[in-house]
Amino acid sequence: MDTAKCTFPQPPPGAALHSTTMAADVKVELDAGALMRRMQEAVYKDKTKDDKEVWAVKNELTPAIIEEVIRRATPIIRAEPMRLEVKAPVYCVGDIHGQFTDLMRIFKKTGWPDGESRRYLFLGDYVDRGPNSLECIVFLLLVKVIHPSAIYLLRGNHECSAVNRVYGFYEECCSRFPENHVGRGLWDQFQDLFNWMPMTALISRRILCMHGGISQCCKLNDIERPVDPFAACLAVDLLWADPSPQMANGPLDPLYEASARGISHHFSKRALQELCKKFSIDLVVRGHQVVQDGYEFFAHRHLVTVFSAPNYCGTFNNFGALLYVDWDCQCSMTTFPPDPLAPKGKGPKAAETTIDEMDIDDGKEEGGTSAAPTRPERVKQASQGPPTPKAKSQRRVYAQPIVVD
Repeated sequence: MDTAKCTFPQPPPGAALHSTTMAADVKVELDAGALMRRMQEAVYKDKTKDDKEVWAVKNELTPAIIEEVIRRATPIIRAEPMRLEVKAPVYCVGDIHGQFTDLMRIFKKTGWPDGESRRYLFLGDYVDRGPNSLECIVFLLLVKVIHPSAIYLLRGNHECSAVNRVYGFYEECCSRFPENHVGRGLWDQFQDLFNWMPMTALISRRILCMHGGISQCCKLNDIERPVDPFAACLAVDLLWADPSPQMANGPLDPLYEASARGISHHFSKRALQELCKKFSIDLVVRGHQVVQDGYEFFAHRHLVTVFSAPNYCGTFNNFGALLYVDWDCQCSMTTFPPDPLAPKGKGPKAAETTIDEMDIDDGKEEGGTSAAPTRPERVKQASQGPPTPKAKSQRRVYAQPIVVD
C-alpha cells in the first residue's frame, strides 16, 4: 500500500473534540481531522522476526481520545432511523474485520467522503478477527463526526456484545489498555454505541442493504433501540441470515430453513424474489460471508454479497470488493487483491461465526435442542464472469469489475 498522504477535508466549525474522560482522567482537546491524518500516516513498513516486510500501524489512540470519539459519535448515530434513506451515488463497503491497512487502501483508491459525489455506506463487521479493530471503528466514527451525511455505518453481527466478546475485539481493548480495567470500560462504551446503530439502508428507494439477510417480518420500525439481539427476531435476521443456493424453490417448498450457524435462518431464491416484488426492490446488498472474488451474486442477480477484507484473517487469499452505485443507480464492482504485506489476523476459529462459543441465551428452553453444529470451513466460489447488462429502466446494471492493485 502506498502510504502517501490523502487529501483530508477540513473539519467544520465545532468539530474539535473536548472531553474530560473517566478512562484516563485527563482533559482532551483534539482536532478530529488532524487525528485522521495521523492515523492514515501511522501505516508504515516493518519487519517480522524472520525479516519479512509487513505493514504495521503506529498507535495514535489513547483511552481519552477513544472515549471522546464515542461520546461525539453516539448522538449522531442515535438520531438516525433504523432504516436509512441514502441517495446515490454511494460506495457500498462490506466486512472490514479489523483490517485497518486495507480500509486505508480503500479510501486511498476510491477517494475521501465529501457528502456530495463521494458517499460511503458500510455494511457492518468493523471489529473482530483482524489486528486493528480499534483503529477501524475509531477512524470511521471520526469521519461520521466530521461529515455525518458522507458516511453511513450499518450494524453487523460482530457489533453485538456476545460476538465481539469472543472473536477478538474485547481482547484487543483489554490488551491495549490493561491498567485499571480501562480497556474493559471502553469495550462497554462501544457496546452502548453499537446498540443504537441502524440495521438497514435503502439507496434511492430501489436497493436494500443490510449486513446479514432478509426476514419473514419486515416491519423495521418495530425494532426498538437500544437493542443487543439474540432471541429470534427481525433484528437477528438482519444481522445473521444467509442466502442458500441449495434450497429448493418450488411453490410448495419452504422459503426459510434453520441456519447451520445456530441462529437465524437460510432463505431461498424464491423468498428473496418475493420480497423484491412486494417492496419494489431491484437489488439486495449484504455482507456477512467471505467470498473468493470479494462479491457473489444470488437469485438471478437480485442479491449480491460484498466482502471488503482481502485475504481474510491472513488465511483465505480472497479478494476484497466494494460496490459503486452511480447517479442512475447503475452498479459496478471494484475488487482488491490481497496485499502481500498486510498484517495477519489471528486466524478464524471457524469460516463463519456461530453461536457455539458464545455465552448467550439463544432462546431455547432448558432441555431443548442445542445449537446446530458449526458449518465446515469453506470459501464459496464466486459467480463466474461479469453480469449481463439489463435495461436502464430496471436500474440494476453491472459494469465489468475493476481490479485495483
